[in-house]
Amino acid sequence: MQFERIRVATRDHYRGSQEPQAFWWRERHYPLIEIMDRWYEGRLDAQRVPMRYFKVKTASGEVFILRYHELFCAWSLLVPGRCGDGACSSPFGPEEHHAPAPGT
Repeated sequence: MQFERIRVATRDHYRGSQEPQAFWWRERHYPLIEIMDRWYEGRLDAQRVPMRYFKVKTASGEVFILRYHELFCAWSLLVPGRCGDGACSSPFGPEEHHAPAPGT
């Protein structure tokens, strides 16, 4: 997976950078119409950096994965269609890893 730094406008209620409302990537503005999903990583493991992920839909209908790195207060975007670490990333959600069926 490859992430690129982006600039994000957020809705800040009780804490900073709570929810993305729009972002700028490669000199283009993407207003958001929906947060389709959200999930967290590293909150229960003291050796991992806490990060928040958002699956978002833009006004033009595009779907992206945004990530907020809580230690550095930095936003990034999962680059659609880029491959890395031997697997291709998908802008449609976290990849699922299934165990092989018994006897295979």
